[in-house]
Amino acid sequence: MNKAAKIVDTLILYDNSTSAGHQLLATIEGDRSVVYVSELPSWLAKANLNL
Repeated sequence: MNKAAKIVDTLILYDNSTSAGHQLLATIEGDRSVVYVSELPSWLAKANLNL
């Protein structure tokens, strides 16, 4: 995922691993990132995207 963040204009991250359905976690556009949740899931924290 880190490689994708470097080559796309906008990266939109969703989590659909819970029973609540898909949830918007964060967006990255250029050097700007916006996080929409108070705690990132462990799989995203391991991605090292510097959110």
